[in-house]
Amino acid sequence: MMTLVRKDLILIKSSIVSLSIFAAVLCFLLKVPLITYILPAVLLVSLASASIRWDEQCNWDRYIMSIGVDRNTIVRSKFVTGAILALIGTAIGLVISISMSYVYDFGDVASMVTACPLGFIIGIIVSSVSVTVYYVTGNSVKTQYISVVANIVVISALITLSMIAAEAFGDLTLVVLALAAVAVVIVYTCYLVSCRRFAGIDL
Repeated sequence: MMTLVRKDLILIKSSIVSLSIFAAVLCFLLKVPLITYILPAVLLVSLASASIRWDEQCNWDRYIMSIGVDRNTIVRSKFVTGAILALIGTAIGLVISISMSYVYDFGDVASMVTACPLGFIIGIIVSSVSVTVYYVTGNSVKTQYISVVANIVVISALITLSMIAAEAFGDLTLVVLALAAVAVVIVYTCYLVSCRRFAGIDL
């Protein structure tokens, strides 16, 4: 499976660099701490579903299955790729946040380290939803619109709930832990739906 993940990361390497630079510029222009934690991860995980589209165009799935790789392994590799991209985006978000703290006085580094996991959690949820939408609806313009709308709804809901919970509890750590629990349920459900859907697709 890790060979499939490595293949995806090699294919999207240049896109990772360009999106990271774009995220950094946008974060410095917007000057909003919460966006800085989340935006890099959300932008990078969009590449996970893009890799499915590239595989489909090259008939990669048909080839890889012909040498004995099962469908669930292919789906799992996309979810792992999304998790790795979310992790990279989170690390980039932390670096951007620390850099901006010296320019705009965002606050102490400890609070940033606590808040940055939000980027990973929201990123991995967005990645899972995008991959699942792709497997369910297929490769079309309609799919892209559905994915964008679904992710806007998910991101808006998660950010709103995070802000309300942080205000209510006064402790961001509890919010991060609660979101992590929600993320586990969402990711696992998306994985099961994706596996079931991909199993029924005629390659």
